[in-house]
Amino acid sequence: MTGAKQINSLHELRAQEKDLLTKIAAYPNGTRLFLIDPVRLLVEFGVTLAPSCCAAWTKLLNDPAALDADNAGLFDAVKATAPTTSEVRMRALLPRAPTLGRSP
Repeated sequence: MTGAKQINSLHELRAQEKDLLTKIAAYPNGTRLFLIDPVRLLVEFGVTLAPSCCAAWTKLLNDPAALDADNAGLFDAVKATAPTTSEVRMRALLPRAPTLGRSP
């Protein structure tokens, strides 16, 4: 992905997931920053999420405050620190989509 890009749906976000995970892994303290404020970190990569995409992501996570980051100070502090070697590993941006009709 080059330049600014807006993602309008979870489908589009899933389509970009592999590329974004690679960028997050390569970014100093990227996974920690993602956990603090995923939307802000995506903006660092030139990716913005449409309000409808944020709403769908929040609904999928079943947490109304999941993307409402009020951690600007923490994000900036972690971003300013030296990268650590005990990095958190991420395998996905989004939880798996629920499968309809399957029993547990």
